[in-house]
Amino acid sequence: RGCNMAALTADRNTKRREGDMVSLEAARTIFAGGMVAVDAGGKAVPAAAAGTVCVGVARHQAGAGETVLARRGVYNFADAADDAALTRADIGSTVYVADDQTVKKKNSGTDAVAGIVMDVDADGVWVKI
Repeated sequence: RGCNMAALTADRNTKRREGDMVSLEAARTIFAGGMVAVDAGGKAVPAAAAGTVCVGVARHQAGAGETVLARRGVYNFADAADDAALTRADIGSTVYVADDQTVKKKNSGTDAVAGIVMDVDADGVWVKI
């Protein structure tokens, strides 16, 4: 929202949130370490290939009606190897959600974006969400 306020002439207690954390009500069970998405109703759900927007990784397990904290950052996920395995040549490329712990290279046209590939190694695909 825009506002027309004058410049400060005294100290101000400005509210703050962590920029890498979001707190959402869960629509169903979300497991710690899984990618978290937001459904059309604004509630947290496990990330799925289509119809959701990935917002981070769950810090803890939460059931329906509970609050889940999701954090952004660089996380390691499995490679679905849908059309070809992801390699270091894919660093900087967008990857898509296959499920809440797996990313894929190919977008079928409606797939949710998981994030950007930061690295690929023996542990899997490192994705910046």
